Amino acid sequence: DLGLKWLTSSQTLKSVILDSFEQLKQSDSVTSELSVQVTKNLVALTKLITDIKSDDADEDSLSLEYTLKRAVKLGNNELVSTPQIVTHRTLVFNYIAAVALQMAPQIKDLLSIILTPLLREISDPSKTNAELKSHAQEVL
Repeated sequence: DLGLKWLTSSQTLKSVILDSFEQLKQSDSVTSELSVQVTKNLVALTKLITDIKSDDADEDSLSLEYTLKRAVKLGNNELVSTPQIVTHRTLVFNYIAAVALQMAPQIKDLLSIILTPLLREISDPSKTNAELKSHAQEVL
């Protein structure tokens, strides 16, 4: 008992995860203490997903796939709205890397979700941010 009994409901966990993604949206620096801590919290919350049984069977129910799609969506939104800013994409890549390390067996079936933004960043010749490209290569 780690004092996490309040997180045993899939709806509660989903709500906390979505709130954490909202906090990441507000981040304006990759290295700020808040953005690093929120990313760490998201990784820890994501690990809890496998422990919680969701009663929902729809595509919006809490699952590893749903959570990874939300993360990728955050990065995609930044790419579309402000492509010159890379904060959210960098944080999403950090999150993907940490989840992949922590949950390697479960993530195998979800590679198409996480590889798409990484490969896009690496293979697009019009990308001018070498630091983000290098970071994407490290994550791969």
